[in-house]
Amino acid sequence: DVLMPRLAARWGRLLPVDRSHLAERCAAFVIIVIGEQIVDTITLASDHGLTDWPRRGLVAAAGLLGVALWWGFFERGSWQRRYAALEGTRSGQSAATVCAYLHFPLVVGITATAAGIQVGLNRADEAIAAPAAAAITLGTIAYLMAMNAMTWVLQVPRADSLATTRLVLSAALVLVLALGRSWPPALFVLVTATVLIVHVVAGQRRGARDQRLQRETALSASESPVTSRRNDG
Repeated sequence: DVLMPRLAARWGRLLPVDRSHLAERCAAFVIIVIGEQIVDTITLASDHGLTDWPRRGLVAAAGLLGVALWWGFFERGSWQRRYAALEGTRSGQSAATVCAYLHFPLVVGITATAAGIQVGLNRADEAIAAPAAAAITLGTIAYLMAMNAMTWVLQVPRADSLATTRLVLSAALVLVLALGRSWPPALFVLVTATVLIVHVVAGQRRGARDQRLQRETALSASESPVTSRRNDG
């Protein structure tokens, strides 16, 4: 199972890659993983009972974190760059690396984050346990670094990617882990979700920048023939 994608990439590197189909399959799997973790968390919270505010707050923060994980991965600009780069003579090799290997640490990170939240539900009114805090932090860092690895493999220019932003946010998550050991689980998850929301906002700002540049390019292209005719006259 581990070697087959690499062997297939070597044998089929000149074969065309259906980028839309690969993107759809990868997206479906990531959505399933996020959805399953949310369902499991809500089920476990229901078993404990949601009569106390610490557990209610933790479930709400977990929901916000799930939205940030989903939105950060499916942000339109990142999504287009990630899979548009699966083309050319190395498309088979790139597809094997990105779709077969680099999605694995991403979904493991999402699962670890959910596991940390579920451990926190056991003692939601106490300081977060070290295993729960480590699972949440390391899981979110794995999620961010997996997307960075995708941009590096696909050779997305740094100016067009969020690689530097993700590195800074990963450092911020390590700081949260160091400072938040005395926090209740709900606060720890909420601060982690806030860091990932910054990732979403950065992606949205970059998308707005790209749209503005596209409009300016289109406007310049439409005005060029007019200028040329005036110079000819």
